[in-house]
Amino acid sequence: MNTDQRLAYLVQSAADAIVAIDLDGNITDWNIAAESLYGYARDEIIGRPVRVIVPERLLEHFQTNIEKVKAGQSVLNYHTVRVKKGGEEIEISLTISPIRNEQTRLIGISAVARNLSREDRLLRQISEDQTLLGVLTESAPNGILVVDENGKITLCNKRTELLFGYKREELVGQPVEMLIPTSLRSKHPHYRKTYSDNPTERQMGAGRDLTGLRKDGTVFPVEVGLAPIRLQDRHLVTASVIDITERKVAQENLQQTNRELARRNEEVEQFIYTISHDLKSPLVTIQSFLGFLKDDLKSGDHAAVEDSLKRLSAANSRMTDLIGDLLQLSRVGLKKLNFEQINTGHIVSELKESIESELGKDDQITVTTPLPTLVCDRLKLSQGLDNLLRNAIRYGRSTEHPLHIEISATETDTAHVFTVADNGPGIDPKYHDKIFGLFQRLDSSAGGTGVGLTIVRRVADLHHGTAWVESSPGFGARFSISISKNIKLTNEQRDDNE
Repeated sequence: MNTDQRLAYLVQSAADAIVAIDLDGNITDWNIAAESLYGYARDEIIGRPVRVIVPERLLEHFQTNIEKVKAGQSVLNYHTVRVKKGGEEIEISLTISPIRNEQTRLIGISAVARNLSREDRLLRQISEDQTLLGVLTESAPNGILVVDENGKITLCNKRTELLFGYKREELVGQPVEMLIPTSLRSKHPHYRKTYSDNPTERQMGAGRDLTGLRKDGTVFPVEVGLAPIRLQDRHLVTASVIDITERKVAQENLQQTNRELARRNEEVEQFIYTISHDLKSPLVTIQSFLGFLKDDLKSGDHAAVEDSLKRLSAANSRMTDLIGDLLQLSRVGLKKLNFEQINTGHIVSELKESIESELGKDDQITVTTPLPTLVCDRLKLSQGLDNLLRNAIRYGRSTEHPLHIEISATETDTAHVFTVADNGPGIDPKYHDKIFGLFQRLDSSAGGTGVGLTIVRRVADLHHGTAWVESSPGFGARFSISISKNIKLTNEQRDDNE
């Protein structure tokens, strides 16, 4: 058997349909597999134009590929449609290549075709669907996950990688529970089962705060939308994931602003009351004693004049104190907050020095724990702690023993807490909240205007914390103010601190 015979035998016995075409587009050879695929016997097809097996709508596309082959290119494994004898269309995979002689001159074209089975077409459709799905999800601004019936991730987009910190190959094939905080994972398969029983487009976790788990272990708030999809006989679920950290921060800021507005409104009401009562009272006193003073001067009663002057001076001092404290209160929160990294031990040392002159001979102020370095507004925290110390000095004194004030700091998961404790007479629990109100004083004989603790609470609010007291009669008082750990430096402030 010579080489040409051997080659002809190989062509005829090939499983793929092989058609040889001359440069004019006529069929010059046709193997047994081609007879089976297209339905034409070799004798009735040789010499006929190849277009007889090409649908009219695809002739232009086929001719374009023929021109590519004539230019020296091969067109490999493209899916197309051909027409069998009798007019039935079939889907095939087709490769078109040039045929050259020994001198490498183009003498014809070979077209090798393979019938696409139902399984081939199904795989092709799935591949095309997944390609389209991949294109759509990749361009989405949200994290997109596709999860199969077993809860395994089958597809995810670039945004998902950015949200969770994983590479795509680390996610695909893994259970979706890996993106859920550990404490919530055990319940998630139940939620998946419930959803698969009634798959509809909806938001996940209605009425609950949802969180995601990043690769580095951090947890962040998310919003998840679910939608069922079907690819051939597969039932999948797409999950659209949005990081709502900024939204949560904005909501918290809005709530904080609303609380501050409510507090300001309450203070405005108190202020109006003070203007009409507390400030008016010294004015009435001054007006009355000016009249008495005028009469006493006419009568020459020097003792009465001295008493009137004393009362006028006291009324003036009272009004001066009220106005001064009101101005101090108005300044808290008026200026822009300036958050810095502050060693609070320095603040407390300065405050102790400034009030030592107001202590008795045996009175003491001690710091019982290390004081933290934290992010805060130095001036405002100093105002808050100063008012707590002065409050302890003013109301904590007792005739039974020297005043002892203890300053300490503790730490929770979310805040630093400063406490100023005294060994004074204590406070009935029913007044614990009242005393933080504007112009509220339980003991008017101790002086003060009732503004100090209002300032303390406002300082706490500005630092996303709170202020409170723990006390009972006869057991002293412990006043505390908390400073949130979530306060962040701006880039400019961070550069300054570095």
